[in-house]
Amino acid sequence: MSKIFELVGNLTIDENKPTVLFFQQGDSNEYTYTYGTARIVIENIKDKYNIITVGAGCKLNNNYYQIQRDATSSLLRKADDDDYKEKNDATIRSWLDECFKDLPVVDYIILGTDDFSRLPLMEWTKKSDKDLSGLYNEFFDYVGTDPDVINRIDELNTNISLNWSRKVSPYAFSVRDAFWFMEVIGFVHKTNRLKKELIAFPIDPVMYTPYFNKLGIKSKFFYFADDTRGTRNFKQFDMSQFQHIIYDEKFIPKTINSFFDDEKEVEKTHNMFFAGTLFQDKGSRRFIWDKFLKDVTSDKCSYYIPLKKNGINKTKSGKSEKSEITLKETEEFTDLYNSVKGHINSRDAVIPSEINEETKKYKYGMIFRCVSFKDSLNFRPVLYAYLNIVPFIDPQYDPECLQIPSSIQEKLLVENAWDIDERIKYFNENDSARIEVINELRELFNISQYINDPQTAINNQINKIFA
Repeated sequence: MSKIFELVGNLTIDENKPTVLFFQQGDSNEYTYTYGTARIVIENIKDKYNIITVGAGCKLNNNYYQIQRDATSSLLRKADDDDYKEKNDATIRSWLDECFKDLPVVDYIILGTDDFSRLPLMEWTKKSDKDLSGLYNEFFDYVGTDPDVINRIDELNTNISLNWSRKVSPYAFSVRDAFWFMEVIGFVHKTNRLKKELIAFPIDPVMYTPYFNKLGIKSKFFYFADDTRGTRNFKQFDMSQFQHIIYDEKFIPKTINSFFDDEKEVEKTHNMFFAGTLFQDKGSRRFIWDKFLKDVTSDKCSYYIPLKKNGINKTKSGKSEKSEITLKETEEFTDLYNSVKGHINSRDAVIPSEINEETKKYKYGMIFRCVSFKDSLNFRPVLYAYLNIVPFIDPQYDPECLQIPSSIQEKLLVENAWDIDERIKYFNENDSARIEVINELRELFNISQYINDPQTAINNQINKIFA
């Protein structure tokens, strides 16, 4: 019998402690620029909880179920048997029964990544549905109030979630991880091994939360701000502070002094920078170049834009050159590539673990709309406040003022390149105003406590999870 998940080492459980089933991707000892939040949570509860990990490439020695992707080769295809779907369902269930036969009842499932919890990037709705067509794997994320739209989304979610193996392939290379990790969560629930609830930290609304809801799994979804619009049900959690003030400091040596903490300010010798993607197939990200960045005239500005489609370079390797060649030859991006490549402000993209060291010399940083179709939030306002960088904000980022109140946003919004130049000019001529807005942001995001009394700040947030 194939084992799609293999127990690594021993499964050791202290029956006097509650248990967490932790889903993770990647080596626990290597830096992650987005998923540090859950790792900090696990680090702070590991003495009080049994931690069992289900994951890929985690390099753990015990209490770890590692996915074995090659095992899926023995599943049937359509050409093998007319009843291949039903027979595969039975096979998958038998595999999971065998793989997790010794798995105890767990109190919580905590998702340390949302990489496994996204639908494949494809069209899920009929072209005739004008509200949902063209939204691909984000069709279910709706921030409006129309009950008819919400009902249509709900019907699609029911169909997908209750027919998971029919909708997401267990053996297709590009989507099999999404199938298997979600299937395991469903299996744990269906076999009555989840006592309390599932906890997740979506960094993007594209996380397919309806799957858990439709299977009746009690869940809490923590996000950058409270957001209960439309189909969303997110509770605020200090994800950015956990990632950039607590987690980053563990992996990246402290190099940034703060003039708010009785230390000398890092000299701000440059004006504005932008670090992020442009070349996205999805959404309106590609259009920010012409509107905002191309025509900025202020000196000492830099753009760290990865020359890659739909992502960034996470490590230094020869793959970046191949990605650039692919991008250059993509017809829809050729003109944009040439414009970015030849611009006076363009710089080589910097990997995530080094970007803060590179950008600490800047006074201002751009925060643009996220890649998602509906407005969403990210780590950067907190990160920039922590680094004493004033964030300039695209009006399509946080238009409902969920993360940053309007009283602060009105000082930071920019509509185009001309606005950027004017903001730079104003703050450069009024340094007290620059420091004032940084102070407001640092107070808003509780930066001082995370620096001076981090354990209390961490405990206050973790209490939200288990409340």
